[in-house]
Amino acid sequence: MSSPPRPGVRLAVDVGDARVGLAASDPDALVATPVMTLRRDARRGSDLRMLVKIAQERRARVIYVGLPLSLSGQETPRRRRRASMPQN
Repeated sequence: MSSPPRPGVRLAVDVGDARVGLAASDPDALVATPVMTLRRDARRGSDLRMLVKIAQERRARVIYVGLPLSLSGQETPRRRRRASMPQN
């Protein structure tokens, strides 16, 4: 039997080709609201630095990164590209 989720902010990240969408939950992890949209900057990594800064400022306990699926639940070309990205 798993233990109940610990309280704390959850940060959700939706990585696209041009932008990165961020949403955060309240401290009780009941309701999520949009935070901001970042412009992708794979070359200089400013989007990743901003994501880390926001996670630290909000004291995020968990960060979820979305992986796209088609409506039928199958992998999409975008998901295959995301899955091949290096993990930090």
